[in-house]
Amino acid sequence: MADMVSDSHRTSEVLSNIRALFDTEEYEQEEVDANTTASDALRLVRGELDDHGITAKADFAADLPRASGNRGQLREVLINLLRNAIEAMVADPSGDRLLTLRTKVHGGNFIAVEVEDTGPGIKPEDLDRVFEAFVTTKSKGRGLGLAISRAIVERLRGQLSVSPATPRGAVFRIVLPQMALPY
Repeated sequence: MADMVSDSHRTSEVLSNIRALFDTEEYEQEEVDANTTASDALRLVRGELDDHGITAKADFAADLPRASGNRGQLREVLINLLRNAIEAMVADPSGDRLLTLRTKVHGGNFIAVEVEDTGPGIKPEDLDRVFEAFVTTKSKGRGLGLAISRAIVERLRGQLSVSPATPRGAVFRIVLPQMALPY
């Protein structure tokens, strides 16, 4: 019963976050603990990781400054990125399946949250296109998840990018501004 109530609240929050994304009014940025938000997202996909034999590694920076953004929307973007990483690794049965979720200070005044997988990676010619609407590298994908995720992150005054991982896979990086300190 508690899980049903929790899922109900989460569904309501997801719908509110989607409505906020398409709302034309500016909304107030809130203080976001990226470590807690990343941990929540990882917890929500834990069953999928276990079902597919994927090892998850959390590499969270200690004393990470708070980011400016929206906790619920950041969590939804992270869940999308985590699920994409899971799908990529499941589609490629070769090699170890490791998903790394990392937080760190980025460039002095920013926070970065990274999702790194050991899947097949993204072809170099597709790196610039994966965020375009209706472009997908998955056989059953619709090509909207990454486009919507980038729109959400940009609305939070951040950036979402992708680069190849070493030795294989992909790294999706969300960069958000640190919360301004009051004077």
